Amino acid sequence: MEEIAKRSELSKGTLYLYFPSRDELVYSINSKGFNLINEKLSEILLSGDTGEKMLRTLFMFGVNFSHDQPLYFEAFRYYELYSDSNDLEEKPIVKECEDKRQILFTLSERIFQIAIQDGSIKSKYSPKLLTIIYWSGIRGLLEFFDTKSTVRHTPFFQNFLKQDHDIHSTYLEIIMHGIIQKQNIGE
Repeated sequence: MEEIAKRSELSKGTLYLYFPSRDELVYSINSKGFNLINEKLSEILLSGDTGEKMLRTLFMFGVNFSHDQPLYFEAFRYYELYSDSNDLEEKPIVKECEDKRQILFTLSERIFQIAIQDGSIKSKYSPKLLTIIYWSGIRGLLEFFDTKSTVRHTPFFQNFLKQDHDIHSTYLEIIMHGIIQKQNIGE
């Protein structure tokens, strides 16, 4: 909190007036981060694009979010890893975050539903399941290649440091190949 106060040019006491703890500050950042994501997902849904194009936009947004918004990405990681489970039931800001996370999943699921309805992707998959797989995959990919990750600094992965775009695009290609209707592949 002291470092945050210094960077924001506020006294530590003033910061505590707004955020009684570091956790409260992180929850507040998460809430704003969920707002940004949900706004983008709403834009994707309102774009009028095909389901396949929406999915590709969704994927690239997910990959780029951690690069474009590193503060939010770090806050999400902290929230998921260090939140006290008691906070989930007791604090209104945490309920707000969880409600916004639910909106994120609902909007994402709707994108997959549209892609199924317009024939862009195979209908044998549940949109809910695809949503969970998508966000888990994006999350894992970003975590794995995070510059602070110890895995990233092992000799094996040093060769991948300059190839993030190739890794992301290959991942997208593999995922899309698995769910896109055969006649749509390559279009």
